[in-house]
Amino acid sequence: EDGIRDYKVTGVQTCALPIFLCVLAPRAWAVDGGIWAELARVQKLQASFEQVQNRAVLKVPLTSHGTVSFERARSALVWTVADPARSTFSLIGNVAKMEYPDLGMKETIDLAQVPDASRLASSMLVWMQADATAVARDFAVTYGADFASLVPKDTTLKALLAEIRIRFANGPARVREVDLVEPDGDKVHIVFRGVTLDGVPVPDPTG
Repeated sequence: EDGIRDYKVTGVQTCALPIFLCVLAPRAWAVDGGIWAELARVQKLQASFEQVQNRAVLKVPLTSHGTVSFERARSALVWTVADPARSTFSLIGNVAKMEYPDLGMKETIDLAQVPDASRLASSMLVWMQADATAVARDFAVTYGADFASLVPKDTTLKALLAEIRIRFANGPARVREVDLVEPDGDKVHIVFRGVTLDGVPVPDPTG
């Protein structure tokens, strides 16, 4: 749980949230509640990302790069940061692992044994399982022309995030950018590139 809550201290985004968000595959040209059916079609995903953290404690924004992969059949997610400091967050089933090679640190968390972390992970699994009922339970969702804005209902989620804003691209439909706005005003902006859906590379969006 500490690894999930204390990511600001390390300067590395270890929260599982952005990992789950990047597996969305809704219709960019008409984003609405029907996105969940399209999400459920994606079985495997790989992508590169650029992540920019804007935080009051930082003199300048912190930019990092890495890769993310997702496999629905095994409920397996891996979020790897290559620079400026290497780290890997993985979640397979209820087992979360965090590794910081440059610091010689590793941590494994059985989410089933940590109530708060388990509840948080359950909310995140909504995106992987495409459970529209659970989405309605945990988030107040507003849809736009090419985006969705999600405001957490759950108390635990509210303590971490004020809003999740997702921008989509089409051809094929996929997530293009994610903004995580935290209660204190800090924000994390994530852009996905080089996306491969079910083994098929898709072009990066322009504009």
